[in-house]
Order: sequence, then structure tokens, then C-alpha cells
Amino acid sequence: QSPPPLPSSPPLPPVPPAPPLPPGQPQSLITITIVTDLYPLETRWELVKGFTILGTGGPYTGFRDSYESNIAVAGSGSYTFILYDAAADGICCLYGSGSYTVKVDGLVLFQGGSFNRLTVLHSFILPLESPPSQPITTPRAPPPPPSVPLPPFSPPVARTDVHVCILTDLYPSETGWAIVETSNVFVVAGDGPPLPRASTWFNTSVSLEKGSYELTIFDSGGDGLCCDFGFGRWLIVADGITLASGRSFDFYDRFSFTLPLTNHPPRAPPSPPAVPSPPIPPPVSPAPSMPPLSPISSIQRLFVQVYTDVFPTETSWQLRKAGGSRDLVGEASGFESPFTVYTSAIDLPLGAYELTLFDSYGDGICCVYGTGQWRIVLDEQILALRNGDFGASVSFSFTVPATGTPPFDTAPLPPAVPPRSPAAPPPPALPPTTVTVSILTDFFPSETFWTVYQDGVAVAEGGPYEDGLTRVDTVVSLASGRFTFRIFDTLGDGICCGFGRGSWDVRNAENEVLASGGEFQSSESVRLDTNALPAGCAELETRTDLQSLDPPQYCYSEPARRQDQSLCESAYYSFITAGGRRRYALCEYTPPEQGDTQGSCIAPDLFFCDQAPSPPPLLSSPPPPPPSSLP
Repeated sequence: QSPPPLPSSPPLPPVPPAPPLPPGQPQSLITITIVTDLYPLETRWELVKGFTILGTGGPYTGFRDSYESNIAVAGSGSYTFILYDAAADGICCLYGSGSYTVKVDGLVLFQGGSFNRLTVLHSFILPLESPPSQPITTPRAPPPPPSVPLPPFSPPVARTDVHVCILTDLYPSETGWAIVETSNVFVVAGDGPPLPRASTWFNTSVSLEKGSYELTIFDSGGDGLCCDFGFGRWLIVADGITLASGRSFDFYDRFSFTLPLTNHPPRAPPSPPAVPSPPIPPPVSPAPSMPPLSPISSIQRLFVQVYTDVFPTETSWQLRKAGGSRDLVGEASGFESPFTVYTSAIDLPLGAYELTLFDSYGDGICCVYGTGQWRIVLDEQILALRNGDFGASVSFSFTVPATGTPPFDTAPLPPAVPPRSPAAPPPPALPPTTVTVSILTDFFPSETFWTVYQDGVAVAEGGPYEDGLTRVDTVVSLASGRFTFRIFDTLGDGICCGFGRGSWDVRNAENEVLASGGEFQSSESVRLDTNALPAGCAELETRTDLQSLDPPQYCYSEPARRQDQSLCESAYYSFITAGGRRRYALCEYTPPEQGDTQGSCIAPDLFFCDQAPSPPPLLSSPPPPPPSSLP
């Protein structure tokens, strides 16, 4: 289901307390209980008598939460309970097991949750003349008349074993699935979201009777299972036949099927004491792979991924047929953003191919101006995964289908690249550290949640939130190194700036901002490093430390630095913190306002550096300014 549209009008104001009940009239207490699904903003209700609204509830903010309202009424008359669902898919059972219940003086009158329309209406008259012996549920198919005799005994209904197989991407917390029996809109099986592990096959076997069904695959991030953040896929198998499969979609992918299968001879009944077939086993790590379910297709999909360096426009690639023809099969160029993953997909027939990666400047995409890398994936199998340390070009040859290829390419680099000296031993593992995720919510905090991933595994999550326009800080413990932060908005409008100026930022253990944002649509993600240093650390090498002068000075100490931009911005200030670390600040110059003779030279931003800079020769103390310019 796509995220629901914004409501056309704000929620109804709360109903004022009812006046005291007149004496001598029948009195009743109406209790309305709502259990929300995964889209609580779609749900609201009204209790009406004639043209008077006696009570309202919703839209709600909590997922799978229970809300109860009590309304005291007096006198006899006709009452109507109206339940609204903005997406017309009810509150059960595709997107959670929501429900509603209406009671009068503790007696259940109506209950339900599964409906496929915008509203559900239930009317009743008070006082109750003959209380129902059981609640009235959402209308379903009537039972057979009692006068019809029972059919003679027959063997059990034949059932079909259906296997649902999901290969997760790098964000398994977004993924889930459900099989719905379509005639009664009843969920017969499902799992997630979330699924527990990234890049892993999850296989579930379901035994289904004759009937019509629909399989729905969910992705709350709106980017499917492939191919921006991994190479996930799904497939459904019955009687050993792959009925359907998929990779790329947005929020959901659906497939309808009917059992037993048509145009397929039924399997012979097993003769005792045959052992039932075991379920499809999950693959063994490290490289997820499915057991063969059908012959290899003559067409396979190839993915080429390039992670750019600081100069993305220099990078391009070409894919050609190997051999004499050298026909061009695919190419990509014109990359614009540095430190960005670009993914291209090409369907290839059987044959031999060669991919060549180019760098127009001749210095590759690693490791002087970034840590670029590239990889080739064929039908979920990684053929090559290498850093971008090459000269003007590098080539890789492969065949389709890729038989006998190891999951990771371990071949040496092509001869065109000069051999490197033996690598130094790896540095010792860095100690764990923390980052702080800070969220300033907008007017709709229940739409916002986030996840932190490290090594493809979700290590921390936050949201949905309850309070709007509120800042919430969460400290996350991580192993030192790279990680990914991803924030979501279920309505697809971000947290800024249509409905409040929300924002987010991620700070390291020294409270320095590593990344920030707020204006996005359904989701936004950044890849960060706990060990990344502020940009100012590199500039310290070109400036003079004012604390090394005799006597030590500050950015604003000398009037000459408040009048000369070059003199001001050739220095920095440092000091030792209580914890024994040295902190730095670059001096920044602000020109004087009209009529003033001095500007300002201050140190606005403080930061840490892992290594102390090697300062240039000390500057001599600036000469005193002319008398006319002294304040």
C-alpha cells in the first residue's frame, strides 16, 4: 500500500464533556475500543444521534495500539457508530490486525476490522430491548441453512504446499509478506516486518486448501528489495514450480494465484510410509543462494555498481562481448555526485563478456581522492568486488551463466596495473564508540522512524514518535568504523518544511555533527564513519597556533587581526580539555560594519583531531596598528 495522502482537513477538535444526565431517564454507557493497524493516521470514528455528534476519535498516532473511549448517554433513541478508513482497506488484516468494538453497558454489540470501503456504519436503539447473545461482526457470507442435511463423509480436502522465499536486502527491518485468502479477506500466513537479518534467505512453507489467494510483499522504505541497497528478491513455489518472482518495486508487490494449480498434473499421492519432502533449506553464508527450483534461464541480469571518488565525472565503464566482434552491450558515464553508489542493470544472454572501467585522469577511483570501488553481480552472485586502485582503466572478463565462479573474485589485478609492495599488517581494532541521533519532529511525529545499520545489520532503531515539534536524542553504541543512518517518513513528505521545520542530525562522541538533514520524501540515508575527522583538521597544517606564541594569544587578542582578514585566517586557537585532549578552532574574520574601523576575528567552531598538526614556522607577533585605528 502506498503511503496515505495528507488529510484534507485537520482532525476534529475534542468533544466537550457531556452535560449532567437528566434524572429519571434511562442511562447507558457506550464504550468504543479501537486497535490500530500499521496506518493509524487513516482511522477515525464518530458516534452520532440524529444530527448531533456525541463523540469522536482519531486520527491515531500509535501503531498496533489500543484506544478506549467511554460516552455516557441518556434517553431513548437511535444511535449510529461510523468508522472511517482513508485508504478504504480496513484496519485488518493486510497491514496489521486492527479491530473495533462497540459495547453498551459492557455488552458487546458490534466488532470487526476487515472491510474494503471508506466507512463502516452500525446503528442501534437504546434502551436495548433484547440484548444480542453474541456480537455482530463485520458481515460475511451467511452460513448454510440449518435444514440442509450434512453431506456424507468424504476424505480430507487436498492441500497444496506453497513455499514463500524472501532474500532480504540491506534493510530487512522494512520487509514483510502476507498471503490472504481473497474470498473472505483472511490472512492465512505472513511474516514481518521486520525480518531479522540482511542478505539472507527466509523460506516459509504453508499448506493451503483449494481457493484463491494473493501474496503481498511489503517494503516500508518504498524502494523494494533490489537494487539500490542490496540484491534481494522474492519468489513463490508450489508443486515444485516457481509461480512468480520479483525484485524491483516500490512499497509493495502482489501476485494472485488459485489452488490447485491448473494445467499442471497433480502429484501422485505418497504411498506409505513415504517421508514428506523437507522444506526448502536456507542457504549457507557467506553468499546467499537458493537451491535450484527451475532450470537456469537463458537470460540473466547483471548489475554493475560503482562507488565514486571526489571526481565522479572522470569515471565511466563499458561492457562488450568478448572475442572477435567486441560489440558494445552497455555503458555508463556522466556520474555527478561524489561518494555515491551508481547501479546499472543489464539483461544478458548466454555468452562471454568483458567489462572495462575507465578513469579519464588516469588515477583510478581510489585511494588518493576517496575510497571508490566497483563490483559486478550476476543473478545474486558477486563476480568481482574490488577497490578502485587502478590507473586509466581496468578490465574484468566473465561468462553467462556464471558457473563455478567463487562468490568473491580473488584473482590478482590485471597486468596493466603495476604490482604493489606487500601490504602492511592491519592496524589493531579500534575500540567501540557512540554516536547520537537527534530528531526534531514535525507536526506528524508518528510518521517518522529511523534505523542505524553496521555491516548490513540493523543495530539501533528509533520512532515512531508521539510528541510533535520535540527534540529526541538517542545514543547508539557502535564498533568504530563505517555505518549507515536511514530515516523514514511514512507519508512521503519528510520532516521539513511543509508541516513544521523538523530536522535530524548525527553527532560523534565529541558532539561534532557528522551529517544532518530534514527535507526528503519517503526516506533519506547517509553512510558515515565514526572515525571521520572534521574538515578543519587538514587546514591546521597551514595555520599558526596562537597558543604557541610568547605570550599565548586568542583570535581576538590583537587589533591587527580584527582589521586584516589574511592575518586573522592564518591562525588557529587550541586548548587542552578536562579529559586531556586538545581541541581546536579556526580563526574566522568578519568585515567591519559601515562606520566602524574594526571587524572581528573569532573562533566559532571547536573540534578534535586525532593527531596534532605540524604547524608552520611561528608568525611574529603582529605589529601594533596605527594610532588612528585604535579604538
